[in-house]
Amino acid sequence: MKQNKTTQKHFKEFEKECLYWMDFLGMGGWEKHFVHMAEDVEKFLSACAPMSEDRIASFILNKNWGDEKTTLFNLRRKAFHEVAELMLSPLEILVKKRDVDQARTETHKIVRILEDKLFDSTYEQRFGKGTLGKI
Repeated sequence: MKQNKTTQKHFKEFEKECLYWMDFLGMGGWEKHFVHMAEDVEKFLSACAPMSEDRIASFILNKNWGDEKTTLFNLRRKAFHEVAELMLSPLEILVKKRDVDQARTETHKIVRILEDKLFDSTYEQRFGKGTLGKI
């Protein structure tokens, strides 16, 4: 079985794509670290290790991808996945602390980001201009 590897070029694209999605989703204020390391492929292909309370995020791209193809699509999708996990990480911490009120507030923040960045940005494409009015 072929063992696919990520290169420095893959790593730079992964970093670029993570930064793109963080900017797109308005996730400023995080200290970001990017690491390209060899790990057992069964552990992960990519990962995000957030320290939400300190707003520090480490994005990791595994050099070993096993039989997973190292296409641009797969690489960029992994970057998006890790940024999405980072976006949800404060909520995960609050749930672990059983801070329901704060978790509800954080959930609402995430929903607002999704509304602003996904719903609003695709509305005219989906429904056309001039469809904001009454039914």
